[in-house]
Amino acid sequence: MIKRIAVTGTKGKSTTLRLLEKVFIDLHRNVYGTYGIDGYHYNQNMVRDGSDCSGYLEWDNRTMPVDVHLSEATSYTLKRGFYDNYDIDIGIWTSFDPSEHTEIHPSLGDYINSKKKLFNSLKPTSKMVVCRDMEDYSTIIESNESRVVSYGCHPEADYVISIEELSTRGMKFSITQEKEVVVFNTKLLGEFNAKNVAAAFIALTEMGINKDTAQSSLENFTGFKGRVERFYIPESKNHIVIDYAHTKDSLDSLLKLCSKIYPNQPIVTIFGCGGDKSRKKRPQMGKIAEKYSDRVVLTNDNPRSENPADIIADISSGFSQDNYSVVMDREEAIKTTLSRARASVIVLAGKGHEMAIEFKDGSIYHNDYNSLMEWCVQNNLRLVSFTHSNSKNGDTT
Repeated sequence: MIKRIAVTGTKGKSTTLRLLEKVFIDLHRNVYGTYGIDGYHYNQNMVRDGSDCSGYLEWDNRTMPVDVHLSEATSYTLKRGFYDNYDIDIGIWTSFDPSEHTEIHPSLGDYINSKKKLFNSLKPTSKMVVCRDMEDYSTIIESNESRVVSYGCHPEADYVISIEELSTRGMKFSITQEKEVVVFNTKLLGEFNAKNVAAAFIALTEMGINKDTAQSSLENFTGFKGRVERFYIPESKNHIVIDYAHTKDSLDSLLKLCSKIYPNQPIVTIFGCGGDKSRKKRPQMGKIAEKYSDRVVLTNDNPRSENPADIIADISSGFSQDNYSVVMDREEAIKTTLSRARASVIVLAGKGHEMAIEFKDGSIYHNDYNSLMEWCVQNNLRLVSFTHSNSKNGDTT
């Protein structure tokens, strides 16, 4: 019988799903992954891109026999009823940012209730693994308290997370349930990733996977493209961090992490905001970027149907100082910053692994990593990858 796990949350879904995928692949299970905009995957190979939601939870089991189905339960798919007749063995709720997806949900209540529909998909004896650190936690679990297993840094969580060590090379953290303590050593960084690992670990053990087996496999996960990818250019002594952070909470977590692991180096943050999305978050993200950065470069993300200059204006309204510049062309913004910075941390936020920038009249090719690599090749510089061997990004010389 196919086991089904669905993950919802404003952030953390993709990494949690890939962590689960890693464990099941290591256990020699066939895995079909419905990963939203990341596409549809069979045993870690993309079989369909993520541009189309039709047949979201379907696949041909004759050509792709499946033991486990992992799916990203977005608020859009939940609201549209994709999960109404879909039973899951376990659910995971990673996070909730009320400032997101206002273009889909007219109110906070609509947003929460859309996501809470996932509880209705749980089998009678199944559990929802829910992050205890969310501000709206009580509202989220209301009427479903008995079906919840909680985790997080909150002292009242069923599984309490504590970060023990953090460096540019990796992280050590513990998960405590009553008197039992499990210590993880991972190349992933940040409290948010400790939570992702914990969510996956708890879900796996709830499904009966051996704890030692799950822990070993999770510790060997090296990440994937566009999620806290870290690089170093020896000649300029610049560290580069590429991440998909595109919400105020994820940007705050990312820059807070960078300030901790690179405490004595100036931070330059390059980012923008997507068009046709929440305008409310834009000045908030500008404020966050200014708080942690010595300099900010505002550029295009995915303007879509909006005027890119209007998006930049919304972001910059959150600044209290003028320590920012505007370079609309994202590739130019990256390469210009790389040419000028020395012994700095350059954070490329918002696009992650994406391969295009969407405008009103279509899209143009762009990838942050490729812009970085191309600049290094053009200038005969080395690019050393510190993480994510799974991403196939080798050193450039």
